[in-house]
Amino acid sequence: MSQQDAAKEQANTRKNVRIVSVFTAAAIGIVGVLVILYAWQLPPFTRHAQFTDNAYVRGQTTFISPQVNGYITDVRVKDFDKVKKGDLLLQIDDRIYRQRVHQAEAQLAMKIAALNNNLQQRKSAEAVIAKNDAALKNARAQNLKNQADLKRVKDLTADGSLSVRERDAALASAAQGSADIEQAKATLEMSRQDLQTVIVNRGSLEADVDNAKAALELAQIDLQNTRIVAPRDGQLGQIAVRLGAYVTAQAPTSPR
Repeated sequence: MSQQDAAKEQANTRKNVRIVSVFTAAAIGIVGVLVILYAWQLPPFTRHAQFTDNAYVRGQTTFISPQVNGYITDVRVKDFDKVKKGDLLLQIDDRIYRQRVHQAEAQLAMKIAALNNNLQQRKSAEAVIAKNDAALKNARAQNLKNQADLKRVKDLTADGSLSVRERDAALASAAQGSADIEQAKATLEMSRQDLQTVIVNRGSLEADVDNAKAALELAQIDLQNTRIVAPRDGQLGQIAVRLGAYVTAQAPTSPR
């Protein structure tokens, strides 16, 4: 083979290599484009894909909202996490709400103490009534004695056995006995009214205890609501709050 033929053959070989390289690169490029079109379901790979501009996913969406105001001190989940019912999602600063529970507990203890004191007051009032009733009976007995003494004094004064002065003293004692009876009656009536006041006041104190119990329950509910938990199993959407954010009641934090 002549040198001219060899050079010509070498040139043809290089030309063929270039052609193969070009076709190879083109094929790789085409394959790459096709892969991208398939991945994004673009033409011509759209025959199995369905598109609509008004579609929606059938399911239940729950908006999770805080029931109390406060700063977020702990975030236990991330966007789109799967959660179980009762899982802690967010924690609101609970220091104020704990103090409110303590205050409500103290108020309830005070109201219960006042109610118990009312029972003691009733017992004391009943004891006073018994004492005043005994005093009235004693005053009546003393008055009977004074009236009997007065009758004897009058008889003795009439026959000259006693002086008028002694008769006047007996009259005064009898009059004092009658006054003592009236005083004892008034004192007994006042003690009975005091007892009635204690009895009536008990109803108000019982209502105070009920109100204090209700206030404590509300404070406990608010404290419990500082823990924002998942209401059911599901998957979170995008969480709308972050650590340190201030949230208000009923403000949605995340759809589920």
